[in-house]
Amino acid sequence: MTFLKKKIFMICIFSIFVLGFSEICFAFQKDSSLILSLPQALKIALTQHADVIVANERVNQALAQIQENSSALFPQLKGTVSETRRTQDIRSTGINFPGSPLVGPFNVYDARLRLTQTIFDPGMMSRLKSSEQKQVLSLAQQQQVKQDVLVLAATLFIQAKRAQESCRFDQAVLRREQKEMNIVFARLKSGISSALDMQKARAKYAHALYQYQVTKRQALESRLDLIAALNLPMEQEFDFVWGKQDPFEDLALESFEDNQLDINLAREQLKLSQRDQVVISRDFWPKVSISGDYGSSGESPSSRDSSETYALGITASIPLFEGGLRQAKLKESESAVRISQIQLQNVERHVKAKFAGQHAILAQANSFVQESQRNIVVALAELRLVRSKYQSGIGSSLDVTSAEVRALAAEDQKDESQAYYFLTRIHLARLLGRVEQFLLDDKL
Repeated sequence: MTFLKKKIFMICIFSIFVLGFSEICFAFQKDSSLILSLPQALKIALTQHADVIVANERVNQALAQIQENSSALFPQLKGTVSETRRTQDIRSTGINFPGSPLVGPFNVYDARLRLTQTIFDPGMMSRLKSSEQKQVLSLAQQQQVKQDVLVLAATLFIQAKRAQESCRFDQAVLRREQKEMNIVFARLKSGISSALDMQKARAKYAHALYQYQVTKRQALESRLDLIAALNLPMEQEFDFVWGKQDPFEDLALESFEDNQLDINLAREQLKLSQRDQVVISRDFWPKVSISGDYGSSGESPSSRDSSETYALGITASIPLFEGGLRQAKLKESESAVRISQIQLQNVERHVKAKFAGQHAILAQANSFVQESQRNIVVALAELRLVRSKYQSGIGSSLDVTSAEVRALAAEDQKDESQAYYFLTRIHLARLLGRVEQFLLDDKL
């Protein structure tokens, strides 16, 4: 029996050391950590997330493509200079003189400035309008990406914050189990408790310690996921806070509108498909351009060995037969238009269904918040009663610790319900295309 008591005493000392060391480490991390609020995390995501950067570059590409397609409608000026030494068989020109047909070697010099202006090219003008539509589409995609990134950043932030809060709650549970184990050990030494009670207390403490370690690992993973999304230093510790004001207050959200983001994006995609179809159909039309050149041509750049020459002309071209290439492209574009129409109808149905379902989820989340608020009122009232009994001498410190843990559990449930409610409202705002306005509001 004496050996068992010594063994239990050593286990208690070790558990106290482990708990104290974890508290010291946690305090050190908290002191070295930086404060990161929800609005700060969202603003960082809008500037440093890879998807946002890529979306911004696609907008720049669309602007460059507009300039590229419009350049063909402006005058094209090109200068060329060439000088060669050659021989030639005059029979290749259709002239047959007696004697040797080989002429040369002789010098050929030509310096020319050529100007070309497109007069009528409906295909090129349609391509210009199509590139403008691509810019509109890229802007809609950019807005969609920003809102998706905001939803992702807000979700990861809430998960990291909840994991951090759960870690503190499990640490409080661990302290309670450690205190209970010490009380049982003291009773065991006094002979008013059994070895079985001590084993049960040890088992409960081991379970609480395991749960605390699991929660710490989950908190670490959640923090790393958020830091990776925000492109922040991996080694930096953060203390997550909501912001200046409570983000769970009732912010009004607008009802469903026809200009919802996903529907608007599908409409712009349909317009682009229709533009591409027009481009292909306009390629059947004739093209007209004028051109002229002026320069020096002769044996050498010397004015005595060259002459000033020029050429003026107008060119009209129309495709007659290309093996059915354009007809095949036209059929392909018609199919693309039909696909875009089907996708638009599908997006409209799904978004409206999600909107109705999200309202039902929001009502459920609101009920969860109200229930958790009632529970915390009961837990705090019970805590006050237990403390009053303890001060009157009819309660124990363990009862107070247990009541404090129950109050912390109710507080943790309230935080969980608020996080669930807030995420539900974020997804509802995403369906409305209002995430940026909702999350980055001055109220946060």
